[in-house]
Amino acid sequence: MTFLAPATRCEVPRFVGADDSYGGPPAGNPEELRELVSKARSYKAIQASSGTFHIFPEYIRPSETLVLEFSDERSAQARWRMGSWLAKAGSPVKPCNPVPRTG
Repeated sequence: MTFLAPATRCEVPRFVGADDSYGGPPAGNPEELRELVSKARSYKAIQASSGTFHIFPEYIRPSETLVLEFSDERSAQARWRMGSWLAKAGSPVKPCNPVPRTG
């Protein structure tokens, strides 16, 4: 788990993603993002609701790693942001190198 300053993210790539939700080009619009996310096991493996996280191990294959990144948004509308991805089995997860988040 990595905790980041506002408006930052971890530089990619840190690991080999288990699905297309990590490391590819950013989605061009909200519909593309929804389609990408709906197909990703990474998205299905963890869900946040009212400050509680639910992890669904049935979406995590043996030896995969669930990688979580949190950033403080310092906003009343969005207090924090979470990124979650599955690292492919055997892919080491490098330490986070914070970089400015764009978009």
